[in-house]
Parts: sequence; structure tokens; C-alpha cells
Amino acid sequence: MKPFIHLLPAAVLLALTSCGGTNVPASSSVPSTDTQQTTSEKTPDESSSVSESASSSASEKTSSSEVTSDSSEESSSEATDTSPKRIYAPLNESAFPEVPENFILGMDASAVPSLENAGVKYRDEYGVEQDVFSILAEHGINHIRVRIWNDPFDAEGHGYGGGNCDLNNAIIIGKRATQYGMKLHVDFHYSDFWADPLKQKAPKAWADYNLEQKKTAIYDFTKASLNAMKKENIDVGMVQVGNETNNFFMCGIKGNDTISLMKEGSKAVREVYPSALVAVHFTNPEKNGRIAGYASTLNQQGLDYDVLGTSYYPYWHGTLDNLKSVLSGVASTYNKKVMVWRPATPTPPPTPTATAIPRLKVATSSLTPSLCKDNTTKSATSSPRWPRPLED
Repeated sequence: MKPFIHLLPAAVLLALTSCGGTNVPASSSVPSTDTQQTTSEKTPDESSSVSESASSSASEKTSSSEVTSDSSEESSSEATDTSPKRIYAPLNESAFPEVPENFILGMDASAVPSLENAGVKYRDEYGVEQDVFSILAEHGINHIRVRIWNDPFDAEGHGYGGGNCDLNNAIIIGKRATQYGMKLHVDFHYSDFWADPLKQKAPKAWADYNLEQKKTAIYDFTKASLNAMKKENIDVGMVQVGNETNNFFMCGIKGNDTISLMKEGSKAVREVYPSALVAVHFTNPEKNGRIAGYASTLNQQGLDYDVLGTSYYPYWHGTLDNLKSVLSGVASTYNKKVMVWRPATPTPPPTPTATAIPRLKVATSSLTPSLCKDNTTKSATSSPRWPRPLED
């Protein structure tokens, strides 16, 4: 099996890098058990030494001023020590398997510029403020994923939210990623906002286009976007043609016609960034035969691509063993690389509550990708499995 290419969402990854994976301060320590002997366990010899210690206390007091002076000097020395100290304990690297050199470890940083414009600051595990892309590169991240929406603004220029992830935003992120030696992973939604299994709305400008017009539009938009990145010397490593395109649903088109749209996107990638990987993205790997069926259809239709990836929310999308089996089958049968995108934390959803305050607290404290989507406004009491990813 080819090694998994595993992308972490921004929230999860930042929790790992800036918090060290735990909120236990590194300076915390358990006192040595050698010093925790109780009085009842003292031997006669130890009791006599206690008496001797008490009788010598007066003589010890004569040197107390010297001890205090020395302690003051040490405290003064420590106060002037400006070397960085870890404020969080480091990750236990021995708990993770060795990662192959060709393993892609990345994050989606699409909203970073928007967050920074709102005043967000990023700090490393020592509490030192740094460029978040520098922090990520120093912690082993080698790919930065960025979504591109065609025109995420209304007629008055107001952004739809979610980072307002247009081409300009992607270029800003791409330049910063390249600066720190990371490749850019471009995720074209071919929509003006979130594209997922239940909604694949064509961009406003393409609303009245037929299939042939959409094919031309996807080719032109993909090529123009990538050329703009190439002009800025951005190191593009992978391009995704569509986002969560279950049932071959993309840009308002369903069925095998969607593959003709994907072909146009793939062609544009090969022309501008010939060494970049072309990727397709689905979800729901837990459903028997689904991912294998998509791979088979793509093979029959002759799509030129390199990577097949899936979203993976453990609570709904099956076990890791099943995921491994599903992706291994694609890799071995069709000689494709495989990828896990958008992994959620493997915890059950919160217990539904009847009040608004706990619901808001849950919604803002969780760092799962499903909460980053526009289903964040759903009531916690609407379903015992809230929040959950969208699926067909």
C-alpha cells in the first residue's frame, strides 16, 4: 500500500503545534518518592538524627543571613534570564510511528489571513509570537491546503465569511507557505462558497451556463488561477478539482458529466504545473463499495489524476481499519496515491442541552472540521448526533 497522505485541519494542527498536544506545563513535576517517607516509618536511628538536627538548629540560624543573601542573588539571576522556556510540554514523539519521507503532513490554512486581520496572534510552544507558517514548517508540516471560491462576495462587496477564500487570499497564503519551504495544496470548489455532498452550487457568474460552457469556464478559471500563482513563484504541489464530490456532483452537474468537468480542471493543472499532483475528493468511506465504485468509474472514464482522497469523521465514517482497507484497495487496484482530508477528532458529539449558553460553549470549544462548516447554527437539540458532517 502507498503511504497515507494525511492532512490535518487548521484547528487541530494549531492545537498540536502551539500547545504541544497537552496543557500540562513542562515545569510540573511529581516530587521524588525518596523524600516522601512518613514519621511512622522512621527507624530509631532516624529518630535520633531528627533530635540531633533539632539541637543543631541554633547553629544553623547563625548562617541564615548568608543563605538569604545567596538566595537573593540566585533570584536576581533568574529574573534576568531571558532565554525562552517551554510553556507547554512537548508531544511524546515516541507515541507516533515513523513517517516516510514522501508522506504529506499538512493543514488547511485558508482562514489565517482573515483571523490575523481580526487580531489573532500565533505563538510557538515557548509563547513567542511568530508567523504561523514558520511555526508549522518548524514542526514538520510540508503542505498547506487552501480552498478557492470563485467569488465569495455579494453585490455590495460583503464577504460570505469562512475566510472569504478567493484567489487573492490563496496567493497571500501560497507566498507565505513557499517562503517557509512548504508546498501549496490548492482546493478548487468551483463555487462561490462551501461545496459539499449536499450542495454544489455553480458560481453566480456561471449560473446559466450549460455543460459545455461550464467545461470551458472550469478550464479557464483553473488555468488563470494557477498562472497567477506561478507568476508569484508559489510552489504548488497538489491541485484538487472539486470538493467532496460524492455521486459525481460538482458545479451544479451530477453524474458522469461531472467527470468531463474534472478533466478540464486536470488538463489546466498539467499545463501550468506539470509536476503537481491532481487530486479528487470524496467522502463517506464507511459505505460499502462507495469509494471503490468512484475509483472504478474514474478509471473507466479515463480521468487523468494522481490522488484519491476522502474526508474522515471517525464518529460517522467507520473504523480506521475500514478506512485503511478502502484506501488500500484503491491504491493497489488503480496505482493511485490516497489521502485523508479533513479528519475530525474521534470523540462523540456533546450531550444535547436545552439552554443556549451551553450550546454556544460547545460550538466554540470544539475544534472539529464539521463545526467549521455552515451547519454551526444548527440547534444542539435537533439531532442526538449533532454536530455531524454533511453527506448525501
